[in-house]
This record gives sequence, C-alpha cells and structure tokens, in this order.
Amino acid sequence: MKLCRFLITATVLTLLLTSTVSAAEVKKHTVQKGETFYSISKKYNVTVQELLEMNNLTDSAVLKAGDTLIVEKPSSIKANTTSSVTQKTEKYLVAKGDTLYSIARNHETTVAELQKLNSLESGAVLKVGQSILVPASTTAGNDIKNNTSSETTVTVAKTTEDPRSYDSKKKGDVTLVWPVKAQEVTYVTGKISGVSITASSKNEKVTAIRGGTVMSCSTYRGFGQVVFVQASSGHIYVYSGMDTVLVSQGQTVKFGDSLGTCGTDALSGKNSISLMVYQNGKVLDPAKAPRG
Repeated sequence: MKLCRFLITATVLTLLLTSTVSAAEVKKHTVQKGETFYSISKKYNVTVQELLEMNNLTDSAVLKAGDTLIVEKPSSIKANTTSSVTQKTEKYLVAKGDTLYSIARNHETTVAELQKLNSLESGAVLKVGQSILVPASTTAGNDIKNNTSSETTVTVAKTTEDPRSYDSKKKGDVTLVWPVKAQEVTYVTGKISGVSITASSKNEKVTAIRGGTVMSCSTYRGFGQVVFVQASSGHIYVYSGMDTVLVSQGQTVKFGDSLGTCGTDALSGKNSISLMVYQNGKVLDPAKAPRG
C-alpha cells in the first residue's frame, strides 16, 4: 500500500514538474488596446526585431487587441538558439531592376540562400521598395557602420564615390510641403528613386507629409534610419537618411506629426533626408504625391 501511495505521489510530482517546465518554455503577452511592438519590446527588455522573430512576424505586421505574443524564452532555449545561428543578416531595400540573382551576386551569396532567409518560393517576384534580408557584410567597404576601426572608416568615407545619380536638369519645387524646411530639392535615381531634400539646419524635425500607419522603422544599409508610412489611399511614403526616429511600428501618424530628426549625408556632408513614394509598387514623383 505504501509503495502504491509512493508511486502515485511520484507520478503527481512528475506531472507538476513537467507542467511547470512547459509553462516556463515561453512567456506570452496579451496585446492591449493602444500597445505597439515598440512599447511591448520595452516592457520585456527585448528589441522589436527579436519580438518579430520570436513570433514569426514581418515588419509589416499589425497588432490587434487580444493578440497573443511570445515575449520571452528561457535562457537555455535562448542559448541554444544563439549558438545555432552563425549568419548575421541585415535589411536591403529592393531597387528598380533588382532580381534575386543580382542581389545575391552583389552580396556574395546564392539565390537559394536568399529564398531561405526570406521564406520565398521559387519564382517569387520582387517589388520595388520591398524589404528583404541579406547576409550582413563584414568588410569596411561594404558596411561602414559595422567596422570597429575608426581609421578605416574615415578612409572609406573619403574615397567612396556617391552611387546615386542626380538629375541636374530637373529641380524640385522648394515651395511645396516637404518633410523638412527645404533649401534645395534634387531628383535622384538609382537605389533611391525620389528626391534628396537639403534641410535648413542639423537635426531638423522630420514631419509626415501625409497621415497614415507606420509600417516599419529600422536601419537599412546604405539608407540610414528609415520610416515607412502607408496612407489610407495606399501610397507608401519612405523617409530615409534620418538621424533619429521618434515613432514605432503600428503607430498612426497625422499630417505634420514628427517622425524623427534629419540626418547628415555621409558622402555630401549636407543635412538632408531622402523621400521616396510608391503607388501600387511603382515609383511616384514625390512632388505629385498627395499631401495632408
């Protein structure tokens, strides 16, 4: 009889321990009204990117009240995850004419690897302005911000030629409503197909020229800090080259709201930002884009 009671007790303890371990495997959070990825990430001391990765979400994901998010994993699981990941990635904005093959070649990887990183099916078509993951660069020439040698960084910055093409025959109208007080508006082609706006002062406030929802705000190689805002009309406004960002993903912004501050162009030395606008996946002249 004692042996039976012992076996029953041991079984109960085992079940309790098992359920405790299972409960500890993932910590979850129920989204409340008004919460954003940014506010939740701060609450649980994780980054927005980690929060997205833990929940298999993309930058364009939108939170709804009542959604359940994984916000923390046990240290043992984190350790295993960290040790298994050997490849660092960074974000890349798809430019006009880009293909998986050309992007793979430029980033010294394969099409298969890009498909794996981005969960793309064979034959997937890229869209201009689409954000994809690429292997992170380790050389100073390709990724200045990841270089820890200040001497090398200075040398690269001085010898690097500006990859952008400026249309000297087409000048932008500085009297239009722009994200900053425009001293000069220059049309740019290449990876950035839009306008470069020279601001009147350093760290000038960057404001939304069209209300909408913040789709993403992150750092992209070659673009600095970037904020994507999608208007109710479907137009996507891309503000790049910012020094600081004051909004978070999922946040609703109105016309004139502050998005952050203006940065300094690493090649020209001017206080400026770039603005790109897309409509149905196609580049739109920012001067013709809706305001307000």
